Amino acid sequence: MSVRTPEPTLADARPSQKIPAPRNRILDFVRIGLALLVLLSHAPELVDGNRSRELLTRYGRTDISFGEVGVDFFFVLSGYLITRSWVFDPRLGDYLKKRLLRILPGYVVAFVGSIVVCGLVAPSLPRVAWFEGLFHRPLVVHAAISFFILSVPWTPDAFPGQAFHAVNSSLWTLGFEFRCYLLVALFGVLRLFRIRTAWLIATLASGLAFPWRGGIDAHAWHHYTWITGSVGEDIRLFFAFLLGGSFFLYKKYIPFRPTMVVAAALLLLVSLLTHTQFQLVLLVTGAYLMFALERVQLPNTGWYAKVPDISYGMYVYGWPVQQLCIWFLHPNPWLLFMLSSVISMFMGALSWHFVERPMLALKPRPSASLPPDSLESSTTTRGLLRS
Repeated sequence: MSVRTPEPTLADARPSQKIPAPRNRILDFVRIGLALLVLLSHAPELVDGNRSRELLTRYGRTDISFGEVGVDFFFVLSGYLITRSWVFDPRLGDYLKKRLLRILPGYVVAFVGSIVVCGLVAPSLPRVAWFEGLFHRPLVVHAAISFFILSVPWTPDAFPGQAFHAVNSSLWTLGFEFRCYLLVALFGVLRLFRIRTAWLIATLASGLAFPWRGGIDAHAWHHYTWITGSVGEDIRLFFAFLLGGSFFLYKKYIPFRPTMVVAAALLLLVSLLTHTQFQLVLLVTGAYLMFALERVQLPNTGWYAKVPDISYGMYVYGWPVQQLCIWFLHPNPWLLFMLSSVISMFMGALSWHFVERPMLALKPRPSASLPPDSLESSTTTRGLLRS
């Protein structure tokens, strides 16, 4: 008769122990899918200069695009994973170091690389004048501030004759993401994770403000919007991030039954057809469906176990890749999507192997790695998450 050995937890682990934390490959493929959605949305917009052929806007008859959907769910996933990271290792210095190592190196390379490559290939001015323009005030001041807050590069116009002239507008979301990281740190420092409902209240508050975010933007403080870009975008992306964190903090109490999955899908369809707060309903029901899918744990073997985490690189290089494809090839939107998907995947793989993974190797390690579902069993984390 065999006796089953209990699964070790953080409370049981000694500093020398290493408990393997299996990686959920489903979430990796979801992120790649979201990056592809952004490319699919940007392709007709960059070719036409408008959303007349953007698929969700045109056929869903909504005022949002697949690009916005992709970004929203990047933030939902980020909220889930970053909240989990803090709860399992609540050390402020190590947390900030990990977050900087994850987001900053890839951003710096994409920021500088986009400026150099686009300036060499497709400047609106002679190349020397274009690069000299980077150092003229007030452009250099704006560029420095933009870099400091992890926003888009400020440069002279590039790509003359094309609908858009920015070298990499996709980078605008990274500053928003880092502010979400700081929000988690603030909750942690103030010990608000000990009162789990505090996070839920923040989620509900941002959800209630969601339908009114456009009106808030119209009356926003000018200097705040100049730094952040948009109060409405803050509300939208903070809500997505907080929603993802709520799915982690309350994962033990959220049922994922087939009937509820079907009901969520039907509610999403009704909202799309009736245009009743579609983006808000999409976020809530889509997050539920995504985390229902996340419960499917792929074995850590096979070809999918070897796929690198290319989604970040795909996202930060997608815009300049598509702009350069238009510059050289003038493809239609759908050919542009296919070409840019292949090239962006290649760039994502390069970014992962030569920028992101070497930096992530420098991350501080917790005394023990936790299995994904050990939140409920760990006496340490139970103390952190008292209702």
